[in-house]
This record gives sequence, C-alpha cells and structure tokens, in this order.
Amino acid sequence: MGARRQRATDVRTAGDRGRGGWQFSGARNYRLSGIVFRNCRTASRNSAGIRYYNTTTNLYLKDCLFHLNDNGLTGGTQTSEATVEVCEFNANGNTNASLSSPTHNVYVYGGYLSMRYCYVHDPVQGQNFHIRCRSATLEYNWFARANSYEG
Repeated sequence: MGARRQRATDVRTAGDRGRGGWQFSGARNYRLSGIVFRNCRTASRNSAGIRYYNTTTNLYLKDCLFHLNDNGLTGGTQTSEATVEVCEFNANGNTNASLSSPTHNVYVYGGYLSMRYCYVHDPVQGQNFHIRCRSATLEYNWFARANSYEG
C-alpha cells in the first residue's frame, strides 16, 4: 500500500541501505502495533528501529518497543506525518557514534509528529528526543534519565 521497493540491484548501492530495521519511503496509511525493534545497528552507527522519509504520511505506531538500536525512531521530511502512542524507547543510541552526529532514542528531522503516552528513557549517547519537525505534539509522555539532556 504505497511503500516503494527498490530493485535488488539498487539495494547494494542505495544511500539509505541499512539506515533502519524497517524503512518507509513514500508510504501511506501504515499501522504497526506490538512489534519489538531491537539491535538495529550498522557499521556507520546510524541505523534505527524505524526510519521513515520521502513524504511518508499517516504512519501510526502503537505499543512497540525500541531497544538497543543506533536510534530508536528517526526520519521525517517536510510533509511527512507520524503518530506514536503507548511505545517504549529504551537504551537507544551508540556510544561509538561521532559527538558531532549523536544518536538518540527519538530523532525526527522534519514534518509532523504526535507522540502520546510513551515511556522514553535511558538513551546511551544523546537525548531522549531530538525533534526538528515543522510541528510536534508531545503529550502525556514520561521522559527519564537522558544522557545529555531530555530534548
């Protein structure tokens, strides 16, 4: 339903290869629930449990666990939209990543984000959340024990 697939020959050289355990590019209307995203890591230290980009809209995540990834959730472009509810982000980040490009529990760099009723805690390198969205609504979340600062 909208997620673009790359041809097998493109996957080896694609700049987005390995940047997320699950990636959504131009996706529409995906709903995920009850999934554990754990140990999504790359040698370049910039993978994520989920990465969404390229105008992905109406991405809905509920009751998911993001644990021990380079970044928990990352992505977003100027017109992307994501809603995250009742999820846990725990111990995401990579201490081997550059200090000029730190890793976080949640790092969203564009579009629109709503996050509600989530437990976001104990990032191993950076912040619990790093948000550069056009508009972000963070309601009823519990942010705890950030490595540098909460967000």
